[in-house]
Amino acid sequence: MTRRTTVTTTSPEATGEVASTLARYALPGHVVVLAGGLGAGKTTFVRAYAHALGVVDPVTSPSYTLVHHYRCGAGAPIELLLHADLWRLASASELGDLALDEPLADGAAAVIEWGDRFDATRGSDRVVVSFEVVDDTTRRLEVSLEDSSLTDAVLEALAT
Repeated sequence: MTRRTTVTTTSPEATGEVASTLARYALPGHVVVLAGGLGAGKTTFVRAYAHALGVVDPVTSPSYTLVHHYRCGAGAPIELLLHADLWRLASASELGDLALDEPLADGAAAVIEWGDRFDATRGSDRVVVSFEVVDDTTRRLEVSLEDSSLTDAVLEALAT
């Protein structure tokens, strides 16, 4: 059985709703890998995901710093959200510099932009969200749970 669904969004807010829905299922050690071209909506997705977890700090792309750490709000299923961006990495040998393994092992969750470039979280429980730009405002998001322990309830929630 294929554990994936496709959601078409017609605004940044609608893309954020997909992210907020996924955030409700965040778990310690969980990773969301984002794949898609420049301007596809990956950072917009991360902002909504983080805000759904109660992050109050501004959420910005970590293109130059590579990883941002955000404290989640009271009652969130995780305490720390890592936001990584692999765009500027030249090779997989640089992944160790991100230091994602220890916080994930300690219960953080991560969202990784350009996560399809390198396998930064080998063996992690992860959801993959692939972005396709349809036009200026429309995006097609394919959400895959193939490498995730999350139940199909996530797919059902995204379909509504």
